[in-house]
Amino acid sequence: MTYPRITIVTPSFNKGDYLPRTIESVINQKYPNLEYLILDAGSTDASREIIKNYASENPEIKYFFQKDRGQWDAVNIGFHKATGDLLGYINADDLYTDETFKQIAGAFAHHPSALWFAGKSQIIDDHGHPAYRPVNIYKDVLLEFNQRTFLLMVNYLMQPSVFITRRAFSQIGDFIGVGKYIMEYDSWLRLADLHMPVVIPKKLSYFRMSLSMASLNSTDQLLKTDAQIADKYTTNLLLRSLHHLHNRLRITYQKSILSQTV
Repeated sequence: MTYPRITIVTPSFNKGDYLPRTIESVINQKYPNLEYLILDAGSTDASREIIKNYASENPEIKYFFQKDRGQWDAVNIGFHKATGDLLGYINADDLYTDETFKQIAGAFAHHPSALWFAGKSQIIDDHGHPAYRPVNIYKDVLLEFNQRTFLLMVNYLMQPSVFITRRAFSQIGDFIGVGKYIMEYDSWLRLADLHMPVVIPKKLSYFRMSLSMASLNSTDQLLKTDAQIADKYTTNLLLRSLHHLHNRLRITYQKSILSQTV
């Protein structure tokens, strides 16, 4: 098996408590053709020292300490610097599962003309415990169907388990954002207009979702933008309505979970 070059980007800002495990989940893949770019926007915690220490022992790590306009901007900067055939980004508190990169490389070898690839993910809480199990279940089911119609109804793709080719990034252009956050759903729908992703029926990552009121407020704002993105890509009133309904139900569910933890 040949190993296509994989570039991973991590946007980092004051995530020192989680960052070591994220970095280790990348470098412990022992993938032989890896480029790992970490972009820190000016952390005031221990993040910079953590990054420097790992980079001193792992030559595949390149780091950049520079201001950016938010998570979306850091990912775009990283992807433009990337030399990989395959590109992925993982936030500084998420994790890859074992042999994720070999799974992606194998899928790429079997589908060399594909633009992008998507696998499953496990949602975890602040402490690394499984969370939001019903959300995980229906997203996994929709991923198995992998239809653009369903993607317009629900963004069932779990971001750290999505990898795109450099060719795909050059075709669709930069990620967009709202505030400091990235809205990758817009990019997924741009790609879906070209072709749906090749599905890898394996758990490729752990996606952290905080159980806090601040997180809930952020989610509420992001889902409003998420619904606007869906509206941009379809004129079908039923699909639009189902997407808006899903987002309202998701907020209601998160509120119920939060109320049980208070």
